Amino acid sequence: MIKINEISNIGIGTYRMEDTPEYYKTLKYAIDSGINIIDSASNYNFGNSEKLIGQTITSDIREKVFIISKVGYIQGNDIKLVKEIDNLSLIEFSENFYYSLDPKFISFQLKQSLKRLNTEYIDCYLLHNPEYYFNKGYNKEQIKDIIFASFSLLEREVEKGKIRFYGISCNDFNKIPIIEILESIENFPAFKFVQFPFNIVENNLSDYNVESCNLTIKKLKEYGLFTLSNRPLNTVYQGKTLRLTDMPSQDIESINQKEEMLFDSFQNTIKESLVQLGEDTDLENYYPIFFFVENRKNIANVEAIDKAIYEYLLPFLDALNLRNAETTKLITELRNYWIIYTQWSNQERLNILKQDMIKEHKMSATDKRDFSHILADYYLNKEGVDCVLMGLRKTDYVDKVKSLLL
Repeated sequence: MIKINEISNIGIGTYRMEDTPEYYKTLKYAIDSGINIIDSASNYNFGNSEKLIGQTITSDIREKVFIISKVGYIQGNDIKLVKEIDNLSLIEFSENFYYSLDPKFISFQLKQSLKRLNTEYIDCYLLHNPEYYFNKGYNKEQIKDIIFASFSLLEREVEKGKIRFYGISCNDFNKIPIIEILESIENFPAFKFVQFPFNIVENNLSDYNVESCNLTIKKLKEYGLFTLSNRPLNTVYQGKTLRLTDMPSQDIESINQKEEMLFDSFQNTIKESLVQLGEDTDLENYYPIFFFVENRKNIANVEAIDKAIYEYLLPFLDALNLRNAETTKLITELRNYWIIYTQWSNQERLNILKQDMIKEHKMSATDKRDFSHILADYYLNKEGVDCVLMGLRKTDYVDKVKSLLL
């Protein structure tokens, strides 16, 4: 089994991965390249992320890979199953999302994860965002009791050999009693890991104010904890989502000309349909299409583009009886242009951030490495993170960072 000090300093986060041949190939390639830690959670792609790992990490290489999973979220088919557990304490955020760190739920979910992961044990099991209790009005004393009860259960699972270590994955340490937890660490010998978002913008753990105590990466490590950072290449900057990686260069003026001609044609098709229906042809009065008139060149990411298309545009076309092969083709072509706008805007804002980093001496103006490589190097060597978890969904993503592996 891999010892903690043998864990690679770059790991794979599988939030967007599921059991497909492409991701199977990527995981195998990453392991062959020297990456030996894989991070997942019971809710990632409704368990399909864990299934991918279970299919990839065969028995002959199991002890060469450190597997992390998490517990807390209740989604999909698990909602119905957990409601059958007697006296289970859980909190409801919506009809499709429940949350619990009740020891009875942890025991239930651990069995499910072990089955999906196709393994006898999980190397590290994390409580997944316990700050959800704070968001539902629990005070820190109540949250401390919940976490310590969870830790006691996890210590017993360590004794059974179902997990080796455990810890906490948290997006905001100010919302949980982290100081009390750290001060009680001697009572929980297998509590060894802590995970948190950390990137060049979200870098509070360089100087994190928790109850007047500066919680730093260095302090966490002084308590004997292994630090895992996530979201290294995704953040919010200038009020919008920013992908911290370089985008393909584009001739934006040429793209503009082609997109505007196509979009004008699309609007004319809609206006013709409105005329036939005897309706007002002023598109400002129809939000589903006017949204794109106003915003199509400024949408933050591909996910937001697709959401707007499926929630606004397509239902609008259905109402006009305009969903056909011709308009579907038009939308597909327009979507490709809108993605280019998103990439171009991302790169423009990223270039501003890079200039700020150069001024702050966080990177050199002459450094020509891929930006994801520069950032991972910075997190590891300047900030002291033990392991940076990255969404290495393609083999060439692995190639960009594997020179950093110890």
